[in-house]
Amino acid sequence: MTKMVADQLGVTGFVKNEFDGSVYIEAAGEEEPLTKFIGAIKASPTPSGKVDRVDEKELSPLPSYHGFKVTG
Repeated sequence: MTKMVADQLGVTGFVKNEFDGSVYIEAAGEEEPLTKFIGAIKASPTPSGKVDRVDEKELSPLPSYHGFKVTG
């Protein structure tokens, strides 16, 4: 679901599952698509998961990603 939404909105970056069961996402893009992406993640978790908390941090310099990937 995360990759599909990112691809639809033109958001780049990656998502990965952590050992503790949490999910880590780095996403880059224009402000409006990123806002929509974060909203979609908060509102529509996967059937097997739920969103308890979203921490947002602006990265500088902005990483350069090619597409959106699912890793780890």
